[in-house]
Amino acid sequence: MKRWILTMAATGLLAGCAMAPTAYHAGSGYVEQGVVREVRAVMVQPQGGYNVGTAIGGAVGSAAGYTLTHNTRGYASGLGTLVGGVAGAAVGQSLGNRPHPGVLVIVEEGTRLVSIVQDSSQGLHPGVPVFVVRNGNTAQAVAQ
Repeated sequence: MKRWILTMAATGLLAGCAMAPTAYHAGSGYVEQGVVREVRAVMVQPQGGYNVGTAIGGAVGSAAGYTLTHNTRGYASGLGTLVGGVAGAAVGQSLGNRPHPGVLVIVEEGTRLVSIVQDSSQGLHPGVPVFVVRNGNTAQAVAQ
């Protein structure tokens, strides 16, 4: 029972580290105004790394490994939980890093054109005034 509690606690910690694709990082950035000139459908290739699928896969794999090996003696129970968690996390990460539909938004900011790739058009179409929200290397077009 103690192993199960430790497994779930570790899984919770991993899940807390996972970031959803539309999550914002804490901190300041800057905003510019512009007008949408074009919106095109594209496939977004995630940048890799850990994602929600990694945490969920690790949790499911750990639970499955524990369930299959909890009646064994010695270290086999812990090893089954560990191997299941690692395998589940790997599968979850690969599924979470698959390309998914998104949009390329071309925004006119004063005298320059800016391209932004994001998950959703959120009602954006040519002629719509937008705020371009930037934080580090990320940007998102948001209707005013």
